[in-house]
Amino acid sequence: MHAAYRCGVAGQGAMTGSKSKQAKKDAEYQTRYPVALAVCEQLERDGFGGRRVLEPSAGRGAFVSAAAEVFRPDELVWCDTDTSLMLPAHARRAEAYSGSVEMREGDFLTMSPEEHGLFDLIVGNPPNSDSERHLRKALSMLSESGHLAFLLRVSFLAGKDRCGGLWMEHPPEHVYPLDRRPTFKLGPWRRSKRTGYALFVFGRRDEAEFEPTIRWLRWSGYLKRFHNEIDRVERQKRVDKAGRAIVASEPHSEEVAPEGGDA
Repeated sequence: MHAAYRCGVAGQGAMTGSKSKQAKKDAEYQTRYPVALAVCEQLERDGFGGRRVLEPSAGRGAFVSAAAEVFRPDELVWCDTDTSLMLPAHARRAEAYSGSVEMREGDFLTMSPEEHGLFDLIVGNPPNSDSERHLRKALSMLSESGHLAFLLRVSFLAGKDRCGGLWMEHPPEHVYPLDRRPTFKLGPWRRSKRTGYALFVFGRRDEAEFEPTIRWLRWSGYLKRFHNEIDRVERQKRVDKAGRAIVASEPHSEEVAPEGGDA
């Protein structure tokens, strides 16, 4: 399957001032491919997916790549304020496994169901600086049987305002704490010592009278699968002084795709 690639604009206007600074800071924190793949395969095992999939804050493209590979959607849409962050290996995999791929450059918060339609699955890792607004916007863009799956800090569960607001209006159906704290800051792979994360899954039901189920997402096994490949890449970077290797030529080659490309 090879996708027809389309481009569009998600919002109007350029970012300025504090928003621009925040966007640059957010760009320094990106989801790694093993985490995204573990999330998507867990969702697929539990029956989530769909023909139309959206990644609203794609960044370097780990979720775009993993969602395409796991769900094989008819249409995959991804959005970011800076589409140049997308790594080539992830873009290629999205094209290979999706019926069509659409890139939208701009602020996801400016997208609308009327203009961009509804989605069967929205999956990603929204900016920590504005997680709740991204979550509420994503909920408004779900199809009737659609689901939203966001990777969020475990601490997102807490807070008086959220407990009396968001969780009363849109409680999650499932919460999957990650068995190992992932690192998101670009640079060498290392264990995070500070923040725990969980996958939150929501449906369209409002004011639901149920308690979310809690299941652990054991993504650390995915990381082990990539250790040998990461070591190979690091060795290649040291010996390839000319920088001609595909992996070594990437600006952030510390993240590795399954085929050993520029993940």
